[in-house]
Amino acid sequence: MKILDSNQMRSIDRRATEEFGVPSILLMENAAVAVAEVLAERFPEAARIAIFCGTGNNGGDGFALARHLAGRGVETGIFLFGDRSRIAGDALANLEACDRLGLAVSPADSADRLERAILFASRSDLVVDAIFGTGLDRAPTGLQADAILALGALEVPVLAIDVPSGIDASRPNPPGLAVQAAITVTFAAPKVAHVFSPAADYCGEIV
Repeated sequence: MKILDSNQMRSIDRRATEEFGVPSILLMENAAVAVAEVLAERFPEAARIAIFCGTGNNGGDGFALARHLAGRGVETGIFLFGDRSRIAGDALANLEACDRLGLAVSPADSADRLERAILFASRSDLVVDAIFGTGLDRAPTGLQADAILALGALEVPVLAIDVPSGIDASRPNPPGLAVQAAITVTFAAPKVAHVFSPAADYCGEIV
């Protein structure tokens, strides 16, 4: 079995775009479609889903996923953890697509707004974790850490995109707080954190 670290995964994505001509936004779209298919298979009754997004490409996957879920008639609550002005590239394109489709992206940039996001999540059938992806190499802090802690107190299953937020994909030891996922959907190949404990214990089922 091939196991990748974060740098190797970035190299694969870069080669797909630069050497084989696959636009990076298509890679993001394919990831979102894959997650939507897993959701339909594993959680067919989920009618209300909270999507917690960060400002990087993991968040971009979440924005793209929201479009596909809305197209399937799923009620979504999209919550942004971080400064919207930091979003760029493919993630920004998918955020703006949500805007144009009338899919509200609610900021979770204060304690009150975080509380509203957690309330929505607590009344949902599933939470999608798209706050941090394979690029994280430090312990989460601030409201993002608060969100991870609050998710741990909910009795709602969590699907993580790529890795549970708080996990460093290249290391078996989480650098700090991490989301406990019921299922993790990753791409291309498993990462170090999917295979070796204790990080792997946070991932749940790996798809």
